[in-house]
Formats: sequence, structure tokens, C-alpha cells
Amino acid sequence: MAESGKHPLQRLLNVALAQQKPLGIATTALAALVIAVLTLTPQRGPIADHFDLCVTCGTYWAADFGLNVLLFIPLGFGLRLAGVRRRTAWLVVLGATITIETLQYAVVAGRDSDLSDILSNSLGGVLGVAAADVRRRLLAPSAAVTARLSLGGALLWCAAAAAAQWSLSVSLPHSVYFEQVAPQLGQFTTFDGTVYDAAFNGTPFPGGRLSADASTAMRDDLVAGNARLTAAVLVGTPRRRLAPILSVFDERRREIFVLGQRHNDLVFQIRRRSDDWGFHSPSLALADALLPQPDRDDTVHITATVDAGAPRIAVSAPTGRAARRVGTGIWQIWSLLIPDDGRYGQFATPVTLLLVAAMFAPLGYWGGRSSIHAGVVRSAPPAVLTLLAALAIIPWIVRSPAAPWPVWAAAAASIAVAWAAARWMFPALDLDL
Repeated sequence: MAESGKHPLQRLLNVALAQQKPLGIATTALAALVIAVLTLTPQRGPIADHFDLCVTCGTYWAADFGLNVLLFIPLGFGLRLAGVRRRTAWLVVLGATITIETLQYAVVAGRDSDLSDILSNSLGGVLGVAAADVRRRLLAPSAAVTARLSLGGALLWCAAAAAAQWSLSVSLPHSVYFEQVAPQLGQFTTFDGTVYDAAFNGTPFPGGRLSADASTAMRDDLVAGNARLTAAVLVGTPRRRLAPILSVFDERRREIFVLGQRHNDLVFQIRRRSDDWGFHSPSLALADALLPQPDRDDTVHITATVDAGAPRIAVSAPTGRAARRVGTGIWQIWSLLIPDDGRYGQFATPVTLLLVAAMFAPLGYWGGRSSIHAGVVRSAPPAVLTLLAALAIIPWIVRSPAAPWPVWAAAAASIAVAWAAARWMFPALDLDL
């Protein structure tokens, strides 16, 4: 068919898909700039005095590895999109990461140089190159491939949801525990309020080393979802970082749980399987639960429970009462890589909704394309059932609350918009491109 006879949308898409080199160059330049800013900006501390060969060292080594992979995917994608040969693009990525690690080792202050970064950065570049190679197959697959992508994507998303649910379950070590009341710990700010009394399952929480039997009893109660932590406090000065009111660590300084104040929020976090594997864990925050009281003698009563499936925190103060219990699930997967406290906490909700929308959009897109050949009735189940399984059924199996309604809204809207876009673009996509 002559170019002049094509649908206007088809001509527009053909031009967009054909202009790969300028887009690839722009993507590569932007990716390189972001990488340089995030990896070569000096930090507090001296220049590194050694190159670390350890891959799994550090408390959050897996989170750092995953972030580095994601950071270098756009670079590999841009290079390949610009027309760089596959092997050459791999070598460019490898050369870039070796250069960065060398500068971090010898020039840039406050940076660590290690083998883990070289491996993760290189893997990210390889994945970016691969994504550029398969982009057309994902954007305009044949009818048979579309059906396989729709079903395979649904199975993959359900598996990811199950894995996320498992990783966010409570996991506590068999060790000796130490109770702490308003502790002074290097990784936290100190709570400057007053803790009048505290208890765990009705037993006083004075602080100090627990016996082996008491440690085991506390662990069993927390894991079984039969734990209740209470405290009566005067609210402290709002802090940007978390200030523990009550906390428990073990003999190896591993965090068991922390109940504390961040800004005016009450925060509770407990150790999960994700911590065991080098990831971060999401915290539960009750916004503005610890507002300054009108009278300094007003006592705030705090309750934190770990019951089946999800923690719950509640506050009773002269100004009113508040409580929150939120389940865990795949919608929180971003918090495995980036801590949801400190400066990132204020962006938790929009980041969660954007991630959920991005996760479910491919299922909606492939479902929309499949509906053209197979009809809506046969093509809709993968996306719809995945939505129900990931946000409700899998959490229900472990007795955790389903996803909150904004997550449902973001996922459903993403599927609907991607579905409509796939049907609208179908006549214009040139399958030969």
C-alpha cells in the first residue's frame, strides 16, 4: 500500500518507529547523565581505600544490586536503539561501569567501589539491550504470540505477587533479644519525649537483655500473630528521621521491630523475609497520630499489634483516636529496593500507584490486541483474574487485607486505558517493522 494511502495514525507511528537513532542517542545521553549524577557525586567520607570483591556484603546488598540493574537498563536500551551493535553496546556498558568504579575508588570521595556494582551495572545494560531487541515483538505481536504473551504475562504476574507476599511475611531469627526504650542508636534519631510505661503482651517492657526463654516466647508470639505492644508517652519533638520509642534488636544487632515517631507520624516496622535476603521492608505509618498535645501533661496511648497477616497500630489521645491496618502485597514491591521512610516516605503513595499502573498496563495492552482476534469474552480473563489474584486472593490466602482501593483503581484504570490503546493502535501498527 502506498504511503499516501495509509491511515494518518499509521503514518505517524511508522515515522516514530523509524526515527530510532535520534531517540536512541537522546536516551543514551539522558541515561549517561543520570548515571553520572547518581554515581559520581561526592558524598561525606574519605576516598575508598580498597576494592571490595564481596557481592552479598552489606545489610541491603540485594536492594543496591537491584537498583544498579535498573539504573543501567536505559543506557543499554538507548545504545541499541541508536543502532549500536549488540556486542559493542555490551562492551560500552562494561567500559562505563569499570570507569565509574575506578573513579569511585581513586577520585570520588565517600563512594564504595566493589565487584557487585560491576556485575549489576553490566546486567542492567544487557537487559536494556535485550529490551530494545524485542520491543517490536511486544508492541505488535502476531495473534498467536499475543495470546501467549497475555497468558504468560498473567502467570508471571501471579508468580511475582506470590513471591512478594512470601518475602513480606514476618521472619525473625532464633537468637537472644534486647528490649530498648527510647534508645540512642546511630541509624536513628533519639526520641526526646517521655515513655511512662510500656508492655509486651501485658509483660512490662523495661529494657535490657531478655533470657533465652523470653526471647523465644517473644519471637513465637510475633511470628504467630499473637503480639500486642502498648506504651503511654508524651509526644516528642517531630524529627525528619525515625525516632524509636520502643524497639527490639537481637545479639547480632539485627532489628526485630521498631515503634517510633517520624515527623508527626507513628511508625511501626518489623523484620520480614525481605530483610533476610538483603532487601528493605515496608513500614506501617499512621499519619499525624503524634501531633503536639495542647497540654504537655496529656498522655498519648499507643498500641501496636501483630496479628494474622498484617500489623496494626492505634493511638488514643485527648485530641481523638486513630488506627490503621494495611496488608502487604505486590503493590509494595518498590519498597524492597527503596526505603519508604525519610525523604522518600512522602512519595510512597504516588510511587505505589504509578508502579501498579505500569505493572498492569502490558496485560491490558495484550488483552486488547487479543480481543480483536478472539473477542472480549475470551481475551479478558487473564488480565481480570490476575488483578483479582494479585490484589485480593493471594493476600487473602495468608490472611492479609486486600490492596487498598486506590491501588485497585490504578490497576483497573491502567488495564482499561492500555486495552483501549491497543485496539485503537491496531490498524496503524505495521507488523513488518
